[in-house]
Amino acid sequence: MAAKTPVASKDLSTSTSYSHARYAHPFYLPAPPDARQPIDGFRRITHWSKTQLGPVPPVKGDGIMQLSDIIGSDGVNEIRNLGELRFHGLGDTGVNHADMAEQISEQMAGDFKAGAGALNPAFLFHLGDIIYGPGKEDHYGERFYRPYRRYPGKIIAIPGNHDGESRSAADEPSLNAFLAR
Repeated sequence: MAAKTPVASKDLSTSTSYSHARYAHPFYLPAPPDARQPIDGFRRITHWSKTQLGPVPPVKGDGIMQLSDIIGSDGVNEIRNLGELRFHGLGDTGVNHADMAEQISEQMAGDFKAGAGALNPAFLFHLGDIIYGPGKEDHYGERFYRPYRRYPGKIIAIPGNHDGESRSAADEPSLNAFLAR
């Protein structure tokens, strides 16, 4: 049996073949940041991302949300009695006209059954990247409200990096359109 070539034999400061197999972004290399070749002038994703995103707005309130704030205490009691929490989760839906998001939303809506109580999903947790590209305010109707218009449950969303990018004056300050919705 032939021995595998160890990763260490490659130049780990530049090898995207290593990171490509494991990570989505070429900044994730096993070499320490100072030993890496710069990519577009950066050696760390945190430095690169600061050029892409605006400032993070302050947290409103104490930043803590209770499940009862979303579905009420009766819903929480049903979940407690069942002994499990069911919910939908997805992200990265804000591309093009969100046709795929609409198809998935229709399928998720089929998981709800009248009178099923806690057997129904308690909520949809959207993991971000609701809107890609500039002019985010102009796209929420098409890329968020239309695809989920028939979704019968509550929707909780957190912003992703594309929701916070501010590449045009219309998107300033960062996350303005997300917070307005």
